[in-house]
Amino acid sequence: MANGGMAGHFLLIRAMALAPASTLSPLIYVQLVWATLMGWLVFGDLPGASAIGGAAIIVASGLLSAWLAHRR
Repeated sequence: MANGGMAGHFLLIRAMALAPASTLSPLIYVQLVWATLMGWLVFGDLPGASAIGGAAIIVASGLLSAWLAHRR
């Protein structure tokens, strides 16, 4: 499993080197969904209220940031 994590981080670093962060940012939200799904499927664990609250803050911050940038 550690090699999979290492490969994922390597690919993320390469993507950040090759594409603008604004292009890759939406993929971070997809990463939240996949991490939750894999945690449930592999470990039978669902996030607690604090983790869901933290994810909601992350998503809300990203949406607010996009809205403010679009308003300018």
